[in-house]
Amino acid sequence: MRIRVVFMLLLTQVLAISACLSAQDKRTVTEPEFPGTCAVYAAPLQSTPLDGPVIGNTAQEQNAESSAETTALQEKLHNCGRGQAVELTLAGDSTYNAFLIDPITLPLGVSLIIDAGVTVYGSRDPRNYQDPTTPDITCGNFGPVKTYEVGRGCLPLVTLSGFSGVYGYGVIDGQGDKMLLGGPWANKCTWWGLTILKNRQSSNRWAARQECDGLGREGAISVEHPQYGRI
Repeated sequence: MRIRVVFMLLLTQVLAISACLSAQDKRTVTEPEFPGTCAVYAAPLQSTPLDGPVIGNTAQEQNAESSAETTALQEKLHNCGRGQAVELTLAGDSTYNAFLIDPITLPLGVSLIIDAGVTVYGSRDPRNYQDPTTPDITCGNFGPVKTYEVGRGCLPLVTLSGFSGVYGYGVIDGQGDKMLLGGPWANKCTWWGLTILKNRQSSNRWAARQECDGLGREGAISVEHPQYGRI
């Protein structure tokens, strides 16, 4: 009797394993291939992991740089054919490893390749992200929940069209831990700090400003969530 029980237990285990194996996905999955490169754009800026792109810290200096780079990149993207990509590379001097851009749109079927070692930084000026279709909502600010709904007011840094994508082993850094350079919270708050304040919906604007100023300068947010804002 004991031998029969042991046999039945073994048989049950074998059948369970067999059922699991038969339930596995048997499709052949291949690694995605990078699209062909239609244009190469070498990094124009140096950067450090903590400070970001090495450039003047004023809104005027940063916006002039991000505007020029965005125009150049968007032009290269629009000149690409479908199924191709613009490749962002290190410069001949590999210490030049960074881009600073405003929101971009990938055209239909056109992709972006970010090489290893390259970091694409997003502008720190909320005015550059303002969505023209929602003029009643100021990007880089917060207000009544019914008006300032999630996903409205600001354009994303990268907008994809059909059959487009972002490839590579580089980094996209939204600089959420650094002080905003424009808008009502310029030099007073970070993107992350602003999100915290929005969630708290402080009724005292002056107190909120002081609170946000403390959050940004103490660096508490970047220590707690260093991965946020980076892809």
